[in-house]
Amino acid sequence: VVCAWLSFGSGAFAQSEESTTPSPVESPAPEPDASPLPDSTPTEPRDLGAEIDALRSEVERLRETVEQDVETGDSEPRRTGLRSADLSARAPGRTRFGGVGTAGAVLAEKEHAQFVVPRPALFLFAPVGDRVSFGGEVSLLGGGADLVDADRGMPGRGDVFLQYGAVDLVLVPELLVLRGGLVAVPVGRTNLLSDESVEDLLIRPAHALYVVPTPWSDVGGGILGGAYLGRTRVEWQGYVLSGPSAGIDARTGLRSSRQAPGSDRNSDKALAGRVLVEPVRGLEVGLSGYTGAYSPGGRGRLALGAVDLGFDAGPILLESEAVYARTDGGIGSLGLPIPKTLYGGSSRITWRFLPEFLGAVLPPALQGSSIGVSVRYSFVDTDADDPDETPGATDPNAYTRRDRLSVGLALRPVPRCVLRAEYEYRTEAASDLVEDDRAVLSASAAF
Repeated sequence: VVCAWLSFGSGAFAQSEESTTPSPVESPAPEPDASPLPDSTPTEPRDLGAEIDALRSEVERLRETVEQDVETGDSEPRRTGLRSADLSARAPGRTRFGGVGTAGAVLAEKEHAQFVVPRPALFLFAPVGDRVSFGGEVSLLGGGADLVDADRGMPGRGDVFLQYGAVDLVLVPELLVLRGGLVAVPVGRTNLLSDESVEDLLIRPAHALYVVPTPWSDVGGGILGGAYLGRTRVEWQGYVLSGPSAGIDARTGLRSSRQAPGSDRNSDKALAGRVLVEPVRGLEVGLSGYTGAYSPGGRGRLALGAVDLGFDAGPILLESEAVYARTDGGIGSLGLPIPKTLYGGSSRITWRFLPEFLGAVLPPALQGSSIGVSVRYSFVDTDADDPDETPGATDPNAYTRRDRLSVGLALRPVPRCVLRAEYEYRTEAASDLVEDDRAVLSASAAF
């Protein structure tokens, strides 16, 4: 085919070249009233090189078309996937790539100061079609995560793990979306905020470590969406998930009950859902629920309920959350008794401002800076039936009741970057029995 086209092209160009050679023609004598001036429109020469390049491109296109028809007919050809066109076809649309990183220094009571890089994360979003998209987040545990907030690792996943990876199919825009994959369990408010760059306090509240074990992800599928009912905004999401394991005890609460994908040990599946209502702009009220079997036979069940509140009034931000969990007891996977009742909660208030004298000296690019002063109280009880009689214990996890009071100062030069200084005062069993207070200097930035 290529030779035939090239032969045809050579003949065509030769013929065209001959036709452009002028032949001698006798000029007729001008009419008496004809203008003596010559024609002002010159004849433009043809660009033969450009025509040859265009013809070669057309030959190449026709050659690829013939090869495709021969190999697979009308279907997409099977190739090694290493050509530029193949790699491009594997990532259609406009892919967005981002991430967040945090670094800090921790000074724990009775311990040496430690530099930490607790949890960098990389995020990817890519549209697959008009109504189909993929989102994924890979987390990398750095050093010192346990000094910040009881280690954010996921059991059985190593130091690098997929925290989120799901496909969305939009059936009705905004109203109904199907989602499947590794999703964030929709219980409470804190577990759905995994980006440290939006937080004015790095250490997470106590209940979000032991009752709602953030980050809490599970494999499953479900629906989400939102709509306006008059002036009230309502959002919802509900999933069928693999469910928890029997790794529940009074020391670490529900942290070890999170399962890696493919580790489901019973045929019973968990159900999780959350409804968010925004009656007025800036005020959000959420209600969450979760139930799932943790025993291999499915008889032992875990049930959680949570209510959360968020109120953003410009310079004042108020967030509060309460969670209650109930189990059927038994012996956990670590051989420890499973507590029947766990609960906790937190309340935080943040005042955001920018002093006039600081705004006057900042360059124009930083005129949107803000300073936030935060105060938060959080607590957790990992076994409400335990009288907490463990005098003299030096391990904070030996006590089921844990209270935390945090104060912090955050400078946000741009919206996606924050510099923080915070101090957390810790008590166990309603007394200062363990010297485990800590001060943290940290910085987070997202791109």
